[in-house]
Amino acid sequence: MNFAPSPNSPGAATTADFFRRVALAWLLVVGAICLAVAAYAGFLKPETDQPGQWFSRSGALITVLAIFAEQVVSRMLSRMHNGIQPRVRWLVVPRAVAFALIIAGTVVWGYGDLMY
Repeated sequence: MNFAPSPNSPGAATTADFFRRVALAWLLVVGAICLAVAAYAGFLKPETDQPGQWFSRSGALITVLAIFAEQVVSRMLSRMHNGIQPRVRWLVVPRAVAFALIIAGTVVWGYGDLMY
């Protein structure tokens, strides 16, 4: 099944492409969440940094991963043509989680040392 009228259409998104992008979006979202948990727990903290400072710095990485996840989902949604959109909800959930992570990562980035 193709999302475009013809597989040879410019910008045609195949089902395999769709699932690859959904998997990539989820991988980025889960990676951002794992990074937040690892940073809060103090894993991979440089010896010279205080735990709160390391947690604050991790907010930048969380934000970047979440922005990448949101971009993957946005590009896939823009490639989908009108009509055939069987699994759009599979893209809405990671997009919403990525948006929440962008906000959370920005807050951690700015105030993480105070929250630690």
